Amino acid sequence: MWAAVFCAKRWHRPNNDTPQPVTEIIANDDGNMTERQLQQSIVEYLDLNENPAVFDYFHVPSTFSNPRFGKLMKSMGAKAGVSDLVFDIRGRIVYVEIKHKGYLSQVQKGWRTWALRREAAYFLVRSVADMEGVLEANNVPIKARAVGSKVRAAGMVA
Repeated sequence: MWAAVFCAKRWHRPNNDTPQPVTEIIANDDGNMTERQLQQSIVEYLDLNENPAVFDYFHVPSTFSNPRFGKLMKSMGAKAGVSDLVFDIRGRIVYVEIKHKGYLSQVQKGWRTWALRREAAYFLVRSVADMEGVLEANNVPIKARAVGSKVRAAGMVA
């Protein structure tokens, strides 16, 4: 059984003013969440905190199940060990490796070393809350907060 990720929009009225939308993500990790599911939860969280003037990010696919396709991608510049997400935060490159369980492979450790030698930031994250810590460490304004297994819009009363 895999972890469920739900996204719901609802309205709330701060001080009885104009209704404002609030979005929350509930990511239930039943202990069997895969790394892919964790990454999907993190991407949903990042989308809630979207702020193109401050940061943008993208995923770098580097694992290919079809050896023929993998060989083609390698010939086009794909590199083993590249971090799962690459950020531009106010002009600074930040690499984020997502690991639900386990450790960095030797190739991933090599990429981390490569990145740090070039004075890029490198983070290993194991949860949505860890990703929030990366944003905070880089002074990104937070619009959604990770609370336990829930992510809620900032300022919303739990």
